Amino acid sequence: MLCELPIQENVPRETFLKLKQYQAILLKWQKAVNLISHKDIDQVWHRHVLDSLQLIDYLQPGSILDIGSGGGFPGMVLAIATKHTVSLVDSDQKKCIFLEEVKSELKLANLKICNTRIENLNIAEKFQNITARAFSSLQKTLQLSTPLLNPLGQYLFFKGSSYKQELEEALSIYKFGYEVIESRTDKSGVILRMKYKADGQAN
Repeated sequence: MLCELPIQENVPRETFLKLKQYQAILLKWQKAVNLISHKDIDQVWHRHVLDSLQLIDYLQPGSILDIGSGGGFPGMVLAIATKHTVSLVDSDQKKCIFLEEVKSELKLANLKICNTRIENLNIAEKFQNITARAFSSLQKTLQLSTPLLNPLGQYLFFKGSSYKQELEEALSIYKFGYEVIESRTDKSGVILRMKYKADGQAN
């Protein structure tokens, strides 16, 4: 199980303090807005912050689109911990107000928040990295977001133990190569790294 110390050593102190500030704001808002599961309140750092930080090792240079951001995982964490331009998309107005509050408090100039459904997102940009965590089935997520992915970009999706079935269903329709990365914070979880197939190879 990961603890705070390794993360303190691996990110600048200013980043660590901002992540802690974000956690404090989230717990304050949680009393009025359901941002995370109530069973996770006592393990926000491990279950959500450290979980999200795993993606830093796999990001490609360029912009990030986080779908169904909710309380901000993983997109808000990535905006705090990296210099990437990050767009968070969520249809819940209260959650977006919370995200705007965090953006303002932490002075995150690299962050954009879009209060809309992903299928209604009116944006011409093609993103280099598209992330999602507890959003929808893999097939549905690909259906809604593939038009927004740069052809040379990638998906980074958090998935649980049923990921194999979701992969099989999605890849019967969409032609993506993929890599399965074991989660360092959840024994039953994985990160799916997916890219357009260019030559029939998986990666």
